[in-house]
Formats: sequence, structure tokens, C-alpha cells
Amino acid sequence: EKYIEKNIQEAKLYVIQEENVQLRKQLSFFSSTTVSHIGAEVVGKNIEPLGSTLVIDKGANRNLAIGDPVIVNEGILIGIIVRVNKNTAVVKLINDNQSKIAATVANRDKSIGLVEGGYGISVRMNFIPQNEQISVGDIIITSGLSEHIPKGLLIGQIESVEKEAYQPFQEAIITPAVNLDKMDLVSVIHKTP
Repeated sequence: EKYIEKNIQEAKLYVIQEENVQLRKQLSFFSSTTVSHIGAEVVGKNIEPLGSTLVIDKGANRNLAIGDPVIVNEGILIGIIVRVNKNTAVVKLINDNQSKIAATVANRDKSIGLVEGGYGISVRMNFIPQNEQISVGDIIITSGLSEHIPKGLLIGQIESVEKEAYQPFQEAIITPAVNLDKMDLVSVIHKTP
């Protein structure tokens, strides 16, 4: 059974990676001179019912700052730094109930909205204009409209769409691109002084 589950996961990952070939081209921060990234290890987790944070082993000693985005792999956004200590920092994950990130659907309309946490293991994208076409499987990326967060970081994929007649906006339930409970190594993107 684990073998089947592993194959299913690999197949899903393959689809996401194929769809993200274009998105990764937008990840100019890796080649940009004004932005760098620092590797960090996860040294703690917060397990409040609504809160969802990590503690990492880098902090003010490496010039990390509040608002710095935290990623894994080749540009999957998992959270934002909300507190910096001398040698550690606290990362608010995208499924935290206080998390709000400006995002875009990688669809024809390039629909914009706000990805918000606090819904258990999934996250929601709210404020998507009602008249725009969004579909299950559409990829969600950062829009670049949130301060400090570059455009084109992968957030996740639409799992379901909630659309009510006579409402100005529709919502999408999003499955994050990575399992947020299983983080051990991350990278922090920050502007070099």
C-alpha cells in the first residue's frame, strides 16, 4: 500500500513540476543580485489549534528580517518570518490563521486574490472575481503584491471551487504544494543590504 501511495505522490509531483517549468522561469530572485537566500534548519514547531509556526536556526546574526519569505525546494512558499531573535527566527506558515498572501491563479485570466490560512490543513484563496474562470488543478503562485514577497513563488493547487450566485467573489480551497508538517530544511529569501 505504501508503494502505491508513493507512486501516486510521485505522479502528482511530476504533474506539478511539469506545470511549473514556466513558473520557475519567473524565479529571477535566484539570479538577481539584490536578493539572496540563506539555508536554515527547522528547530521547533508550534502546534496551537489555530496557529501554525516554525522556529528556524538563523536570525539577526544572519541579517534575517520580519517579512522575509521562507521557501523550500526551487521556490515553494511555506511562510513568512514574523519574529527575529539573535540566533533564531519564527516563521508563520501559510496555513496559520493570521497568514494573508497576495496570489495569482496561473490561468487565462491571471485571477488575483488573497491566500489565507486558518482552515486546518488546507488554505483558501478569497476575493477571486466571480466572472473569472478558475478550475480544480489550477496552480496558485504569489502575485508580487505582498510586500517583500517576489512574484512567481509556488503556493499550491486548487482542490475545489466555491461559487455562490449573486456574490461578487468566488473562493478556492488550495492544497499547499508541500506538506507543511514535514519541514526540516528551508531557505529564507532576503534583500542584501
